Amino acid sequence: MTAYRVHLFSDPICPWCFIGWAHFLKARPKIPELAIVWRAYQLNPTMLLSGMRREAYLRRKFGMGYEHVLATMAAAGRDAGIAIDFDAIERTPNTVAAHLLVLAAQRESIGDLRQACMFQTIDLLFRAYFIEGKDIGDGAVLLAIAAEVGIPLTNPEIVQLRDWLEVSTAENESAMLPGDEAHSQPRMDFPPRIEADLQLARRLNLRGVPNWIMRKTATGEALGGNDSQMGV
Repeated sequence: MTAYRVHLFSDPICPWCFIGWAHFLKARPKIPELAIVWRAYQLNPTMLLSGMRREAYLRRKFGMGYEHVLATMAAAGRDAGIAIDFDAIERTPNTVAAHLLVLAAQRESIGDLRQACMFQTIDLLFRAYFIEGKDIGDGAVLLAIAAEVGIPLTNPEIVQLRDWLEVSTAENESAMLPGDEAHSQPRMDFPPRIEADLQLARRLNLRGVPNWIMRKTATGEALGGNDSQMGV
């Protein structure tokens, strides 16, 4: 008997990732022997630590006709059963801290075939951003999600998350006003696990997300681990 491990390259601010996640959750009961390994991907690897104003981001990324792009994605969301509210989103955040939160939940899910903590965290992150319009680059938002799913503050990735936010806040205070079209210098010293995932995505020549890579693994193996030496 075999189980399947899927390495999911994703970014919590990617609407297609949320839509793909919604479809996956519907299909998952049919494939209970499947485990997800979260792989950090950044749509905007040079994003300001503080993020930027949503409208400025959309115009830069999609041009003046971005409303049509959003309408297409919102319609795809409705087909997946989710009501994406793009109007509620005020900022496009840097997602390093959000990735650390998912990795913290992944650690808490090791040995749990249902991966309940990680699945709930991913779902709450997507919903916080795309439905409630919350800034998922904000430490208070992320730590509230961590508390809701029961991740302890002693979790190594939560410790990294808090350290990252502390240093990022100090750097932002010495930078220009955040969120405008102008750029301050972003941090490039990603946490090691996130840097490893980003390098892996480059080696695999991944150009976008979500991207799902499936492997077989023997049953009895602890599902939900990092599996950082993925051979693809």
